[in-house]
Parts: sequence; structure tokens; C-alpha cells
Amino acid sequence: MAIMAPRFGKTTSLAIPSVLNAPGPVLLTSNKAAGDAFTATYEARAKAGRVWSMDPQQIAHADRAMWCNPLASAKTLDGASRLAGHFLAASVDASQQGDFWSKAGSNILSQLFLAAALDERPITDVMQWLAFPADRAPLDILRDHDFAAVAAQLKGTVEGPPETRDGIFETARQYAAALLNAEIAAWVTPSEGAPEFRPEQFVTSTDTLFLLSKDGGGGASGLDRGVRGRGDARRHSPGRARRRAAGPADAGDLG
Repeated sequence: MAIMAPRFGKTTSLAIPSVLNAPGPVLLTSNKAAGDAFTATYEARAKAGRVWSMDPQQIAHADRAMWCNPLASAKTLDGASRLAGHFLAASVDASQQGDFWSKAGSNILSQLFLAAALDERPITDVMQWLAFPADRAPLDILRDHDFAAVAAQLKGTVEGPPETRDGIFETARQYAAALLNAEIAAWVTPSEGAPEFRPEQFVTSTDTLFLLSKDGGGGASGLDRGVRGRGDARRHSPGRARRRAAGPADAGDLG
């Protein structure tokens, strides 16, 4: 791991050489394309294996030639909570993530992500449920899959004081707002002719996954975090080089 200030050579001296020399799969995230490791390594990595580019905000104007299902790892409460946490972290400063509304909004997201995953629904169905809290579909799904306690928590929120319920659901809607953008949502819902990116296959390959999203919280970065978070085994795959893009006030890392 290298922690360096902006413009101290992370990309040229560390990220690019590591990506080019990686004998196994590579995951690289960035908030820019021009002059970055994405453009500097794309052709070389394409010779090593398949290149997957997830670019929902068109940072590099990459064609949508893939999709990835963030809900694939959300069929347990822990997995759904991790996914909700990615949306929370992309939307709220760390100092505010512990307040009532942030926690409550994240909890609702995790409960709805769990229901959607268990019923094999697209992640965009969660926005429909958030728009209509009285919809009983997620409650029924959770109960049918023996998540009665989670269903009870969701029911308690839905049937609680209207001003509290509305505030919690609005908070969750804000966290997941990127899913309202059809161009962004298309990258995380089944698309005819576009293969699905599967982390369990990726970790044993020599493929490359480029995750591109705009700098700062919100937007598609919550989805990028969710895709990056799928399959903890990726962190232990031999020969894998990983570089997380740094924002203007952040440090980059290579691990």
C-alpha cells in the first residue's frame, strides 16, 4: 500500500507499472480517463485477457458491453447491509453516517435490497418500493424466505409515525437516486446481448475490470462501490494488482 499526496506520481510510478506487470486479474477504479492509468494500460491489458469497462457516467465514453448485478451478493442480511453501506458511503460524509436518518435510511435500503435479491428482481425495483412505502411486496418476500424479523422491522417503519417514515424513505431515496437514471441503471440490470460480469470467474482469470465514476460522493459511485465489493475472494486472488483512484483531497492506494 502506498499513501501519497495528489500529483506525487501515484499513477505513473506505481499504478501503471503494477497494472502492466500483473500476472493475474486487475481491478482499477478511476474518476478520469484522459492521461490516467485507464488509457495508459487498456491496450496492454486487452492482450492479457478480457477488458471489462463499467462507465455509467461516461467518463471514458466506453460502450456498454457488460452489466453487473450488485444484488448477487445481497441474498443475506450481511450482504444486503454491505451493499446499502456502499450507497451510504458514496452519499454522506463519514462524520454524518452515524446519525439517526443516515442509519435509518441505510437500514431501509438493506431490507429492500435483501427482498429484491431473494426474489431475483432487478435492483431498480427497489426505487419503486421506495416511492410507495405501502407496497407489501417486499414484506411478503421477506416472510416467504424466512426473514420474519427483517420483515417486522420494515413493517414497523412503514406503519410508524408518517413524518418519521417519510423522512426515512426520502433519505433512502436520495442514497439510491442514481438508479433513477436509466443510462446508469442499464449497467446494473440485465441487458440483451451484454454479458454479465461475474467476480467468481474474474478472480481466476487474467481479465481487467475498469470502474469509472465521477469524483465525489453520490452519482454512480455507490454502484461502483457495490460492484467492487462483490466477492471478497477477489482481495486474496494471487497476482492481482489494484489501484483505487484518489480524489483531489484524498490519498491513493495500491494494494
